[in-house]
Amino acid sequence: MTPWWKSLAVPHTIEFGDFMRKKPSLADLLDIAHETISKKLTPNLTGEARYNALMVGNAISIVKRQIISQEQNFSDDFAELFELLDANDAEQFYCQLAKEIRAGLHEPGISTFKLVQESLLKSVKASVAESNPNYFHRDKKESIR
Repeated sequence: MTPWWKSLAVPHTIEFGDFMRKKPSLADLLDIAHETISKKLTPNLTGEARYNALMVGNAISIVKRQIISQEQNFSDDFAELFELLDANDAEQFYCQLAKEIRAGLHEPGISTFKLVQESLLKSVKASVAESNPNYFHRDKKESIR
Protein backbone atom coordinates (compact mmCIF):
# COMPACT_ATOMS: atom_id res chain seq x y z
CA MET A 1 0.00 0.00 0.00
CA THR A 2 1.31 3.44 -0.92
CA PRO A 3 1.73 5.76 2.10
CA TRP A 4 -0.90 8.53 2.15
CA TRP A 5 1.71 11.30 2.07
CA LYS A 6 2.79 10.19 -1.40
CA SER A 7 -0.59 11.47 -2.64
CA LEU A 8 0.52 15.00 -1.61
CA ALA A 9 3.01 15.01 -4.45
CA VAL A 10 3.02 17.77 -6.96
CA PRO A 11 2.89 16.31 -10.47
CA HIS A 12 6.46 16.05 -11.63
CA THR A 13 7.68 16.25 -15.19
CA ILE A 14 6.74 13.03 -16.93
CA GLU A 15 9.43 11.55 -19.14
CA PHE A 16 9.18 8.73 -21.64
CA GLY A 17 12.76 8.24 -22.72
CA ASP A 18 14.26 11.53 -23.86
CA PHE A 19 11.52 12.64 -26.17
CA MET A 20 8.34 13.47 -24.26
CA ARG A 21 7.96 15.80 -21.31
CA LYS A 22 5.06 17.52 -19.58
CA LYS A 23 6.07 21.17 -19.71
CA PRO A 24 5.94 23.63 -18.21
CA SER A 25 5.86 22.30 -14.66
CA LEU A 26 4.18 24.19 -11.83
CA ALA A 27 7.59 25.47 -10.73
CA ASP A 28 8.31 26.64 -14.29
CA LEU A 29 5.01 28.53 -14.42
CA LEU A 30 5.76 30.21 -11.12
CA ASP A 31 9.22 31.17 -12.42
CA ILE A 32 7.61 32.77 -15.46
CA ALA A 33 5.13 34.68 -13.27
CA HIS A 34 7.88 35.82 -10.89
CA GLU A 35 10.13 36.95 -13.73
CA THR A 36 7.27 38.85 -15.38
CA ILE A 37 6.44 40.66 -12.16
CA SER A 38 10.02 41.40 -11.13
CA LYS A 39 11.52 42.32 -14.50
CA LYS A 40 8.62 43.68 -16.53
CA LEU A 41 6.10 45.14 -14.08
CA THR A 42 7.92 46.21 -10.93
CA PRO A 43 10.53 48.44 -12.62
CA ASN A 44 7.70 50.53 -14.10
CA LEU A 45 5.89 51.00 -10.80
CA THR A 46 6.36 53.39 -7.90
CA GLY A 47 5.07 53.77 -4.38
CA GLU A 48 2.40 51.43 -3.10
CA ALA A 49 1.94 49.73 -6.48
CA ARG A 50 5.64 48.82 -6.55
CA TYR A 51 5.49 47.56 -2.96
CA ASN A 52 2.45 45.41 -3.79
CA ALA A 53 4.17 43.94 -6.87
CA LEU A 54 7.24 43.09 -4.79
CA MET A 55 5.01 41.39 -2.19
CA VAL A 56 3.32 39.31 -4.90
CA GLY A 57 6.71 38.34 -6.35
CA ASN A 58 7.91 37.25 -2.93
CA ALA A 59 4.73 35.23 -2.35
CA ILE A 60 5.21 33.47 -5.70
CA SER A 61 8.77 32.55 -4.70
CA ILE A 62 7.57 31.11 -1.39
CA VAL A 63 4.83 29.08 -3.08
CA LYS A 64 7.33 27.68 -5.58
CA ARG A 65 9.65 26.54 -2.79
CA GLN A 66 6.71 24.97 -0.95
CA ILE A 67 5.56 23.07 -4.03
CA ILE A 68 9.04 21.73 -4.68
CA SER A 69 9.65 20.62 -1.12
CA GLN A 70 6.15 19.55 0.01
CA GLU A 71 6.33 15.82 -0.65
CA GLN A 72 9.99 15.42 0.10
CA ASN A 73 9.81 17.26 3.42
CA PHE A 74 6.91 15.26 4.78
CA SER A 75 8.14 11.88 3.63
CA ASP A 76 11.74 12.57 4.75
CA ASP A 77 10.86 14.19 8.06
CA PHE A 78 8.03 11.96 9.23
CA ALA A 79 8.18 8.64 7.36
CA GLU A 80 9.74 6.70 10.24
CA LEU A 81 7.62 8.49 12.84
CA PHE A 82 4.46 7.92 10.79
CA GLU A 83 4.95 4.19 11.21
CA LEU A 84 4.68 4.61 15.01
CA LEU A 85 1.42 6.55 14.95
CA ASP A 86 -2.02 5.25 14.08
CA ALA A 87 -3.02 7.87 11.48
CA ASN A 88 -4.64 7.73 8.06
CA ASP A 89 -3.96 11.25 6.77
CA ALA A 90 -1.89 14.37 7.46
CA GLU A 91 -4.44 16.08 9.70
CA GLN A 92 -4.91 12.96 11.79
CA PHE A 93 -1.12 12.45 11.94
CA TYR A 94 -0.47 15.95 13.30
CA CYS A 95 -3.37 15.75 15.78
CA GLN A 96 -2.21 12.36 17.06
CA LEU A 97 1.40 13.52 17.37
CA ALA A 98 0.33 16.66 19.28
CA LYS A 99 -1.84 14.59 21.66
CA GLU A 100 1.00 12.17 22.33
CA ILE A 101 3.49 14.97 22.97
CA ARG A 102 1.04 16.68 25.37
CA ALA A 103 0.46 13.35 27.12
CA GLY A 104 4.21 12.99 27.69
CA LEU A 105 4.62 9.96 25.45
CA HIS A 106 7.72 11.35 23.73
CA GLU A 107 9.63 13.01 26.58
CA PRO A 108 13.38 12.70 27.19
CA GLY A 109 14.21 9.22 28.40
CA ILE A 110 11.47 7.60 26.33
CA SER A 111 12.63 5.58 23.33
CA THR A 112 10.76 7.72 20.77
CA PHE A 113 12.02 11.08 22.08
CA LYS A 114 15.03 11.39 19.77
CA LEU A 115 13.03 10.38 16.67
CA VAL A 116 10.25 12.89 17.42
CA GLN A 117 12.74 15.63 18.27
CA GLU A 118 14.76 15.09 15.07
CA SER A 119 11.62 14.85 12.91
CA LEU A 120 10.17 18.09 14.27
CA LEU A 121 13.50 19.90 13.96
CA LYS A 122 13.83 18.84 10.30
CA SER A 123 10.27 19.97 9.64
CA VAL A 124 10.82 23.39 11.23
CA LYS A 125 14.10 23.87 9.34
CA ALA A 126 12.36 22.97 6.07
CA SER A 127 9.60 25.51 6.81
CA VAL A 128 12.15 28.23 7.56
CA ALA A 129 14.08 27.37 4.38
CA GLU A 130 10.88 27.76 2.34
CA SER A 131 10.03 31.16 3.80
CA ASN A 132 13.55 32.55 4.11
CA PRO A 133 16.04 30.45 2.10
CA ASN A 134 18.98 32.66 3.13
CA TYR A 135 18.39 32.28 6.87
CA PHE A 136 20.71 29.31 7.35
CA HIS A 137 23.44 30.94 5.25
CA ARG A 138 23.75 33.97 7.52
CA ASP A 139 26.84 34.67 9.56
CA LYS A 140 26.94 32.37 12.59
CA LYS A 141 27.06 35.39 14.94
CA GLU A 142 23.63 36.49 13.74
CA SER A 143 21.89 33.12 14.02
CA ILE A 144 19.65 32.33 16.94
CA ARG A 145 20.30 29.04 18.67
